[in-house]
Amino acid sequence: MSRVKGLTLVELLIAMVLGVFVLSAVFGVFVSSSISVTSTGQYNQIQESARLALRLMSDDLSQAGFYAGLTGTSLTTRNVSVDAVVNNDCVGLGENNASVPAGRGHFRTIWSYRQSAVPSMDCTQQALLGSHVLQVKRLLGPNVAATALSENRYYLVSNHAQARLFAGNQQAPVLVQGRYWQWQHRVYYVERRDDGMPVLKWRQLYVNGGMVEEELVEGVEMLQFLFAVDSLGDGRVDSYITASAMSEAQWDGVVEVLAVTVYLVVRAANDDQGGISDGRLRLTLPDGVVSYDDGIPRRLFSTTVMVRNAALVAEGAG
Repeated sequence: MSRVKGLTLVELLIAMVLGVFVLSAVFGVFVSSSISVTSTGQYNQIQESARLALRLMSDDLSQAGFYAGLTGTSLTTRNVSVDAVVNNDCVGLGENNASVPAGRGHFRTIWSYRQSAVPSMDCTQQALLGSHVLQVKRLLGPNVAATALSENRYYLVSNHAQARLFAGNQQAPVLVQGRYWQWQHRVYYVERRDDGMPVLKWRQLYVNGGMVEEELVEGVEMLQFLFAVDSLGDGRVDSYITASAMSEAQWDGVVEVLAVTVYLVVRAANDDQGGISDGRLRLTLPDGVVSYDDGIPRRLFSTTVMVRNAALVAEGAG
């Protein structure tokens, strides 16, 4: 009768040790794979946030100053009859820098500044220090039918001889061969939410509420601009100026903005727990170098936008 042989104590110990090594290797691969998936997800989210933010601002910047038949002029109440009042407005520096044209000065279709302890606009008091604020005004196309106007929007009706700006809840004025366009004023800035997450916001013009704040993209932590300007009137870029370095005279039509480079710092929601990043980061922006050491993944993105409707400088005087 044969005897059943088992493992000796030494063999059992060896098997257990080998099993531990195998399990450790498998667990290590699993953890590494999990960290890689998490990190990839973070960077994909950063890319997607940057893509959306840049697209929104690029669309507005490329069409800034589009005023249908008045494109290329600096608007005042001499060339536009304003039949509407804006409550809760975002008014910037300059004589003519509100949502609708005033009777004096150069109407600023693009304007920007660097947020400081003393903000230049009341509606952006909570914008992050060091980040830039951008203001853009234009008509949204295509033109709309008089029967399709929204009561909560502002509109410009114009022909080759005159233009009138009015609220959608008013009786729409009628001009011979006039076309109706939605009038838009937007202010972009970065603000930190109550949960600590930085977000890109805008204030957008409505009849009800004036410049209403809306959240656009989370993770945008820094916003800066570099302006390519023409100071000689020859249609060529003479210099590149940051928003914080542009003078009031330059904003008022001494130079023509031909292009704008947008810079975004976008971060992930959480820190890089896998240690793929060492947690230290230095990024070069138009206003200088910014440093981060909290371990949260970040990326710097930029794009250059051609301004298609640069205003004629001569129209801004007076």
